[in-house]
Amino acid sequence: MLASSPELWYLSLSGFTEPSRAAADKLDLPSALPLPALSTLVLQTIPERFMVQLLTHIQAPVCSCIVAADIPFYAVTNPNFQNLITPALRISDGIRITSSGATLFIISQQRPQIILDWIDSVEETVGIQITIRRGASGAASKGDIQSVLKTVMVHAPSKLTVAFVPSSSALPIMTAPELLRLLPSTKEIGCYRLFACHDVLQYLVTDDGEGSGFPCPDLETLTLSPRDDTEVELLRNLLRLRQNLSQSSGQRAGWSVRPLKSLFAPQSVLDMLNLDGLLEELETHSL
Repeated sequence: MLASSPELWYLSLSGFTEPSRAAADKLDLPSALPLPALSTLVLQTIPERFMVQLLTHIQAPVCSCIVAADIPFYAVTNPNFQNLITPALRISDGIRITSSGATLFIISQQRPQIILDWIDSVEETVGIQITIRRGASGAASKGDIQSVLKTVMVHAPSKLTVAFVPSSSALPIMTAPELLRLLPSTKEIGCYRLFACHDVLQYLVTDDGEGSGFPCPDLETLTLSPRDDTEVELLRNLLRLRQNLSQSSGQRAGWSVRPLKSLFAPQSVLDMLNLDGLLEELETHSL
């Protein structure tokens, strides 16, 4: 049906299952499903094999809105999937990437407004909101994450926000520093829900480990809650370093570093930093 619907512009498949006996049946799909008019694609709560087949076969060069939940990691390395999300990435004002355990969320600043109940009328919306997790096989690798983040960096390098949220259900596939190294143009970093920020701060006060310069030189906003004196001292070092580098126009080793503009932290931490004179010309917010 899809193959014979070239004028289809809105496709939403949500909340259906298949009998267990049908799960072994082979899906008979053409090598590609060209949908040249498709502008909105919504896939939520559908069997994994249908999700993967659709995301790796649909060719929709003008798809400016894509919403998909529970995409298995092994699907994101497929070139067709990466081409499919490209228009929505390009049109977005900003992209937020959230890492929580073995789950990755990629959400545009302007979230797609999708109605999941019965639809009487449809209004076009733009943006991207996808969730990538371990599939039924449990397989996931750093290469999978590198593949999709490379696509994000190529097509939406500006206004990147990276957030870290702890997870008790699964160990992260990639550490915070490894993920940040793949997103050097990040403008905002947040550590939420008591996420241990030591490794993030340690990474930000060193070079990137590959001789490319200062990590996240465009960073403007930082949100975190240091838990001990070590993390507070790392934050002090970061603020001093960014002040020095930005004032000297990043001349060290040819680095160009933006000054930090906003800091969100507990009031007790802000008070200590203020006594050290590290909050001048910095917009602060108490958590």
